[in-house]
Amino acid sequence: MFSKIRLPTSTLAVIFLSVTAAQAADPLVNCREDRLRILATYAGCQLKLASRAVRKGVTASYFTVQYYKCETKYSGKMGDSLDENARECPIYVGGWGESIDAAARDRVLADAAELATLLGGGVSPGLQARKCESRKLKASGKYIACRLKADRAATHKAEQPDYAKCEARFANSWAKAELKAGAGICPSEGDAASTNTRIATISRGISTLAAGDNLWSSSLGTVIDHNCSLEWTTFSDAGGVTDKDNRYTWWAVSTEYLPALNNGNGAGASCFAGYCDWRMPSFSESGCLHFQLDSTDIYTNEPLFPHAHNAGSTWWTSGVLIDVDPDCDPDFGYVCVDEDDFACTAGGPGWGVNGCLAGELKETPLPARAVRGRL
Repeated sequence: MFSKIRLPTSTLAVIFLSVTAAQAADPLVNCREDRLRILATYAGCQLKLASRAVRKGVTASYFTVQYYKCETKYSGKMGDSLDENARECPIYVGGWGESIDAAARDRVLADAAELATLLGGGVSPGLQARKCESRKLKASGKYIACRLKADRAATHKAEQPDYAKCEARFANSWAKAELKAGAGICPSEGDAASTNTRIATISRGISTLAAGDNLWSSSLGTVIDHNCSLEWTTFSDAGGVTDKDNRYTWWAVSTEYLPALNNGNGAGASCFAGYCDWRMPSFSESGCLHFQLDSTDIYTNEPLFPHAHNAGSTWWTSGVLIDVDPDCDPDFGYVCVDEDDFACTAGGPGWGVNGCLAGELKETPLPARAVRGRL
């Protein structure tokens, strides 16, 4: 038989402190914790500002003083965090791109603007409608901050984050906002679940960026590239527009694939991953992704791009060939092509190194990827 051993409270405290002290000694862990704490405050500050602007029916720039308070506190705290952690924090996204501080700030500002548009177009007509949207923006800011704080706590304890309390508070605040406004008043209604999903994606992106990662899967069938400020579609094995077996001619990308992603027949009511601005990538945008993965074929990166190996090694871009000779003379034995019949493809050996020196006939069925965002 085994006898029970009861450890004194002081011994348990020593064990716990020894574990947390070891974690605290890691500047990278400290750095990420600090960044998550600072970003939680900053996101809450910016969404609160957006909430006030909507309520008054003005743009956020109206509150110049409050805006700069958010910015000053953010910049100062981020600088302090870098100093306190012996400058061992990763400074650049992915180790080489834009500074993490600047990229995180841009991400939060873009997300705040996106939520304002999603919930009512930024400035909604009618005082009661604006009040409802304002309450929802404020609840969104608190929810993002809560999730980032949960990420911080999970980082400190080296465990999975628990968002249950955050989700419950968000659902309660959302229901109160719509109930207080009354039916038909809020610019958007019954959108708690969809907004919850969007905010969860937003907070995961900010959290990943705080760790210095440049690429991450959004869990909505996309990969977000922080360095290039782009979001890419990935393949699925469930049928539908992003299925790994789909093939499109260059023209069909614009006439079939993109309209399906952007819900062209449904007036944008159900766009892929919640966005209606998907487009064909340029060659340089594809190249930006290529260099970060350090591979001549990004489709081989299975963790980020599931089912990629089934889809083939090339995809269409909006680029045109740069090696078409306008003076090509078939009488001298050259095989002359009409540049209007060809387009650049991405993927395949050497494509990111040699530039757009070769392509495919536009009538060739190839896989398609879509992108949104900006370089």
